[in-house]
Amino acid sequence: MRLQTFGLWAASVVLLLTSAQAAANRRKIETVVIVSFRSDQGKGQSAQNDETLHNGFEKYLNGRNITYKPRFRFKDVRMPLGSSLALSSENDVPKLYGYAAVEQVEIIQGGPSSAFEKRVRKQSTSSSSAPSAHRAHFPPRAVSAPAQTDTYGPHVMVGADKLHNEGSFGAGIKVGVIDTGIDYTHPAFGNCYGKPGCTVVGGYSFVSDNNTIALSTDPRPDCDDYGIESSWGHGTHVAGVIGAHDNVRNFTGMAPQALISAYRIASCTGISAPDIAAAAIVKAYQDGMDIISMSFSFASGWQQAFVARIVSSVVSLGTPVVLSMGNSGETGMFDPTSPTLAKGAYSVASVQNKDLYGYTFAIKSSKSSDSKVNTTVSSYLSTNPIKMTSSLPVYVSSKKVNNPNDGCDEYPDSTPNLAKYVTLIGAAKNCRLNTQIFNLQAKGAKYVLYYSDTSSELVYADQFVERGDDMQAGTISNADGVRIAKLAAAGNKVTFDFSAPKSVVLQNTVTGGLMGTYSQYSPSWTAGGLPGAAGVGGLVLSTWPVKAGSYEILSGTSFSTPMVAGAMALYRSIKGKSETPEQLNAIFTTTAKPVPYSKNSTLLNTVAQTGGGLIDVYRAVKSTTRVWPYQLLLNDTHNFNGSQKLTISNIGTQSQTFTLGHLPAGTAYSQDGSGKDIYLEGPIANVAQDQAGVRFSPASVTIAPGRSQDVQVVFTAPNADPKKLAVYSGYVQLKSNQDLGTLTVPYMGVAVDFSTIKTINMTVADGQRQTRLVDPSGKALTSDNNTYNLKGFEGQLQLVWGLNVGSQQAVFSLVKANTSFVPTYRQGQSGRNIKYCSTPLSPSDVVATLSKQILLDRGQGDPFYQYIGSQYTDAQGVDRTVPDGYFRVLLQVLRPMSDPAKACSYESYLSRAFHVKK
Repeated sequence: MRLQTFGLWAASVVLLLTSAQAAANRRKIETVVIVSFRSDQGKGQSAQNDETLHNGFEKYLNGRNITYKPRFRFKDVRMPLGSSLALSSENDVPKLYGYAAVEQVEIIQGGPSSAFEKRVRKQSTSSSSAPSAHRAHFPPRAVSAPAQTDTYGPHVMVGADKLHNEGSFGAGIKVGVIDTGIDYTHPAFGNCYGKPGCTVVGGYSFVSDNNTIALSTDPRPDCDDYGIESSWGHGTHVAGVIGAHDNVRNFTGMAPQALISAYRIASCTGISAPDIAAAAIVKAYQDGMDIISMSFSFASGWQQAFVARIVSSVVSLGTPVVLSMGNSGETGMFDPTSPTLAKGAYSVASVQNKDLYGYTFAIKSSKSSDSKVNTTVSSYLSTNPIKMTSSLPVYVSSKKVNNPNDGCDEYPDSTPNLAKYVTLIGAAKNCRLNTQIFNLQAKGAKYVLYYSDTSSELVYADQFVERGDDMQAGTISNADGVRIAKLAAAGNKVTFDFSAPKSVVLQNTVTGGLMGTYSQYSPSWTAGGLPGAAGVGGLVLSTWPVKAGSYEILSGTSFSTPMVAGAMALYRSIKGKSETPEQLNAIFTTTAKPVPYSKNSTLLNTVAQTGGGLIDVYRAVKSTTRVWPYQLLLNDTHNFNGSQKLTISNIGTQSQTFTLGHLPAGTAYSQDGSGKDIYLEGPIANVAQDQAGVRFSPASVTIAPGRSQDVQVVFTAPNADPKKLAVYSGYVQLKSNQDLGTLTVPYMGVAVDFSTIKTINMTVADGQRQTRLVDPSGKALTSDNNTYNLKGFEGQLQLVWGLNVGSQQAVFSLVKANTSFVPTYRQGQSGRNIKYCSTPLSPSDVVATLSKQILLDRGQGDPFYQYIGSQYTDAQGVDRTVPDGYFRVLLQVLRPMSDPAKACSYESYLSRAFHVKK
């Protein structure tokens, strides 16, 4: 393919394409990798000298005739050194280890931000059946001197209103926003870039609008996709949460006087990749950001992932990094993302907004044309008001109220032209709202009111209408919908008047203040990965690119993350920058408020999803106490860390007496208890059982100003059913006799021995075990007497395999058929050998190490594949030929929290024997 030569930027991450590779790259690029160099390679070197390492690597690649395209060079010696490149063949990956400095090779995949819950489709949200408040937002104000009382709901929820009302707005704090870019032409950002008085003062773009890597100093996206799945406005929405000063919808960001720099890592499609994110993190650090916020996350939930190690190094150098926890709550537990597990980073969960935004409209009804008209004012939810200058009559989509099939099928030919009506349609259980919208559009509908049923959430119907379509929509309560439908059915003339809308704020009395069901769960496969805390990310009103509508209401950890970053900007503008990132993390986690599991229960939500709880930036600023550590990780039962020490420090001006207490949270079961390793989908039920026991010594302490004292906390793990893979959690409360001195410290443990859980997936589906060696036709081997030449695709064998858990590495070897090694599983035999270390593998039995895969997630039930052909590349990057002989394939998978140097740390699978003859 024809390749483009890109420019350079003068820093320690470089993207380039040399002329030598331009001639060599003829085939389609298929595999993107990040190559990590050994940590000792950068010692004593400057960034300029480090070019030798990268140049030597590319010289090696050219000498091996590896077709590739360079992407980024990571060469700041204070951080992990590496290089990302696109290979024309995945078969070349093992050859990269032939360069002596290579330590690790990650195959990466680009994809949209998993922190973006598109169009609020999956979360449970609801409001009261009627407006309970007509509360105003911020009036217009100048950024330099906000003057009015902050009553904006999300700010009230996290205490930012109090700091704003004291005159603090994050002045001068530099926040780097790594995202899809920012439309700085929005009036809420000053309609300017890089000048005094602008909200967006700088930035960098790593991608073009058409999904290619391209470097530019202009981070503004300019896209034409306005569909309901478009995500290029994501970064503009994120930036508004931090720094908007909007005079149209009258709201501000958390830190409207902060100085934002935009680092664009995603194209118009919303696609990015870990190496692009890593490059942006380095650039933001080198540009001197005080706080870095990134609402993107990627697969591979391991601290060893390159992008996570880049984040950890930036944190260790003194810059806080705030990351979205992710939005795959529906996949259940033990499904972490990267770089959220980076050491020292602050990952953020999402709580639902208590406010719902909408507008008023008038409902007019009369018995006949000459009778008295009854007018009532009601409200509908919508991002923007419905524009209609004259009243129109209602058309009721279904005569049956709360019809589960309302609008799911095409309308009959007898249906009138709906352009002359406001169509009333109810929530349907048998189809999605976008199907209902499509069927209405086919009949010309231009105005739609959608009413919820009584058992599901209120959604913003306008979010399901494509921008540019000649349709406007709003959502009303079930009570209003049923009332209107019954009025029409009784023969009343019913019309709607949208000509004088007033903005209203309705109260979300069902899910407001609770966790968003999309918010990702921990733990990781090292029994950690807790969120730091949560921000308000559900149903958030913020800025959107001007040409795409200027405003959106969206949900996800994408939007709770900039709230926390903005809160940290407020904190630093008031308290200074003396605290390290981890000290800042501790302050925000321990001053957060634990989140209830439901409105009808006193049970606290599992810490695995909430972390410290919903942040309270006011308490963070005013707190008179510090505690270390700020999270207590108890591990699994095999590595149980039940005895913990907390150091409490009184930074106030008066003595404080602390009483230690235990606030247990709901226990969450990861699996269904059947013993078949079936993970439960989210939202995960929380139960008040299988909780930890806690003792304190001493149980109460008095600490003088400026002094510290240690207390011992001893946990007793619950005796839970190991087949349920229970995660227990809660808080240690340090209750002070001074309100602003009280703190809570979250803890979490896993009530199972990781060394005993099944690592390799041996479940049976369609009559076959998921892990099996198959012949070139795809059939599992059933005897030890088959012969193959392994030549070409049609001659290869294939190991189909799966995982029940995440693993740091899986090793594939070709071993002698008569090996005495006793595996955990053997093809053709049922059962599991739990004495998997009884006979170790002899090195002389290993004919070839075919492959090693690293940083693996649990498979979500989907299989992986390892091909066994006539060629392989050894650990030194040398190409080898499989000899003729009689062999088996051995798979060894590292168990969670195990030492890779010990043979007993691996679960294994040994295939049927087969002959190789060329």
